[in-house]
Amino acid sequence: MKFASTPPFGNRPAIVRFAVGVAIYAVALSFRIALLSIEPRLPFAPFSVAALLTFYLCGSAPGVLVVALSAGTVLYLGAPAQWAWAQRWMPEISVIGYALITILIGWLMERGRLAVRLADLNREQEMMLDNELVGILKLRGRKAIWRNRALERMLGYGAGDPLAEDMRTLYPDEDSYRHFGEDAYPGLREGGTYRTQIRLVRKDGQAIWVDMSGVMLSAERDESMWLLLDITELKRYQEQVESMAFRDGLTGLPNRMLLLDRIHQALPLSERTHRELAVCFIDLDGFKEINDRFGHDAGDRLLRAVAVRMQACLRGNDTVARLGGDEFVLVLAQLHSREECQVILDRVLEFVREPVTVTADQSAAVSASIGVALCPEDGSEPELLLARADAAMYAAKRAGRNRVRYFHERHSAAATLTEA
Repeated sequence: MKFASTPPFGNRPAIVRFAVGVAIYAVALSFRIALLSIEPRLPFAPFSVAALLTFYLCGSAPGVLVVALSAGTVLYLGAPAQWAWAQRWMPEISVIGYALITILIGWLMERGRLAVRLADLNREQEMMLDNELVGILKLRGRKAIWRNRALERMLGYGAGDPLAEDMRTLYPDEDSYRHFGEDAYPGLREGGTYRTQIRLVRKDGQAIWVDMSGVMLSAERDESMWLLLDITELKRYQEQVESMAFRDGLTGLPNRMLLLDRIHQALPLSERTHRELAVCFIDLDGFKEINDRFGHDAGDRLLRAVAVRMQACLRGNDTVARLGGDEFVLVLAQLHSREECQVILDRVLEFVREPVTVTADQSAAVSASIGVALCPEDGSEPELLLARADAAMYAAKRAGRNRVRYFHERHSAAATLTEA
């Protein structure tokens, strides 16, 4: 016999279940009273059915209530008229037997229902743990003691492959492994949860991005449970979107939006360290003639080559961006002196002048006019610094091209040119 895993009224409030049980008892009592004149020797039949039906529909507590009510009713209605002293069984003994047997049967029904429910829960748990999408990993300390099939597929391990007992092999380097432990486990041991996006390494050495969240199962045994979701494709898509939004499509350099953000980030650091920040506006000399002579494809090749050369001139914390056409901007951060800035820009001028192969058998060369605005001397707002660097660049153009002009020097340079 297979019972329903949950009573039909099992999810309703307790008052509803008891009301249904009492209603069933009332029907049985009415039926029993109707039978008194016909068959007085069957005092328990309606009540047994009512009690078992209540057990089945409403659960054990309402079932026991109906057993108690019906037992009391039998003693009250049945004993005086039906239980003659000539009978060898006392009414009380029979009622007690009825109650015990009915409760036993009801308990067996509940036990069968519970077994079905436990089996259902086990199947549900197995389906959740062995799903196709979310990897699940159980750790003791930082050693794996259990994982599901989705995790094996995600990390490239077979069913028989031991997932490295030391989780260190899943991280790209020692620092990543150490930082994750320092960030995650203190909060977990205090009863919290932890979630992050992190790079892990598959068994074949391929790096993947994983959304990883965990909770402590037992602080005494240092056991934790982790859910892992492969988000490599999502990360790749995000990078593409960010590249479209913040990068120049031709050269891959930061565009104006990202450039302004980089300047915003560099300004507070320059102020704290009392070092200069240089915004350098660059325009290529002679680029239009090359574009007109050799075509736009040749011009694009030249711009890409110039972008690579500019990047090679810079330090690690500097930025080169393309605003469009043949206009570039350099952001030189943490300058110790004006001379350090000039050394970098002289190198840019030299590298830009080198010829570039623009067709299969032809080369072309351009030069650069560079205007420089310094922070804090020439301002401390990104847009203002760009505007003043642009003005200084035009001063360099007027002064003969292929040179550097600083914003504060532009008037004196123009005056010298006029006198000459």
